Amino acid sequence: MLGALVGFAIIYLAKLIKAPIKQRNEVRSRLSALEKEKEPCIEVHPVPGRRPDYERHDKTAWAALQITNTSTGVNLENVTVQIAELMYVYERPDEQGKGTGIYSLHELYPRWSPANVYWSERNALPNQLKMPIPRGAAETAIIAFHREKGPALGILNTPQYPHMQESRIVIAISSPSMNTWRGVYYIEYVPPRQDKFEFIEWDLWCKSHNVIEQSASRNGDSKP
Repeated sequence: MLGALVGFAIIYLAKLIKAPIKQRNEVRSRLSALEKEKEPCIEVHPVPGRRPDYERHDKTAWAALQITNTSTGVNLENVTVQIAELMYVYERPDEQGKGTGIYSLHELYPRWSPANVYWSERNALPNQLKMPIPRGAAETAIIAFHREKGPALGILNTPQYPHMQESRIVIAISSPSMNTWRGVYYIEYVPPRQDKFEFIEWDLWCKSHNVIEQSASRNGDSKP
């Protein structure tokens, strides 16, 4: 009888000790599952474009991001696209003022303040800054554009519509349904004779260009 009581007490104490550990592991597992659900399930592609003949508006060319919700179970609500950082890309001249093929980065003055960009009016209301993206769907955000009869510069598609020179930009895509996604791109408007944007991932652009001052890059996603 005494042995049975001792055995029961040992089992009870073991379960009592294991209970907090089990609860902790369950909480960790639930938190891990929640974080997994919030991971960005999107594909992002830069898409330069030009106005086709059948469209009637004042944008002649643009640089856009196509964002696809690849999740099988999560609808993305209130998705915003933000230009989080902006730096000019500057080709260093030689003593005669000619380009050397060596590029460096320069902060804007005054420094850039993060700003949301508008979604394409093909699928959104004018000046719409938030957009739902259902599972399997894709939407387009216009990052910059050139205006008909405008100067030989691009215009950033933010509420202030500032002019843009050859630049390195950091894009942040956010939604309450996921953690923030960040990407780094090179963007330039090629003047009206060609009337087009160059808009590619920063890493790809750096592979064919000599970019110095790596310390100017403050974002972990870029690898100049």
